[in-house]
Amino acid sequence: LLRELKNVENTIIIATTHSPIVINELQMEELIDISGKRISNVTDKSKTKLNTFLHPGRSELMMADNVILVEGYTEELLLKRYLYTHNQNWTIVNVAGIMFEPYIELALLLEKKVIVISDNDIALSEKKEVSSRFNNLKKLCDEKKINLVEVDNTLETDLYNNGYLKFCLELLTT
Repeated sequence: LLRELKNVENTIIIATTHSPIVINELQMEELIDISGKRISNVTDKSKTKLNTFLHPGRSELMMADNVILVEGYTEELLLKRYLYTHNQNWTIVNVAGIMFEPYIELALLLEKKVIVISDNDIALSEKKEVSSRFNNLKKLCDEKKINLVEVDNTLETDLYNNGYLKFCLELLTT
């Protein structure tokens, strides 16, 4: 329906939604947050990435109050269960890899509370060094005053067995 309505000439549509699926049908230039902020005010680089990679699961951040950005599906599933069990009101957004920057920019534009959980890629390094990707993410989070939870490996073993979920709960309550 939305696609058809967009093709009607000389028509402006004003609509509200709680549906990330509806948001996914639009380009960043077509969205305005309820607070009046134009979503298109993100940088051109981020806008291109968001228009390309934003899907209903990631669009949830536009309607959330509190956002935890994670890299993958394991973290998303574990944290959703953990937050549900502990009655926490945070939305998990899986950035599906290493593209935290456009999501951080969008979340800050919309004045969301943000936590980022990322591994430092040390497990992938022959020299056991933190990657430049992670260092860039850390610098961005430091500049934007975003809590960054750094782990060596974000799979179940580090998140659950090593108590990182407890650390996350403490972060969420402060």
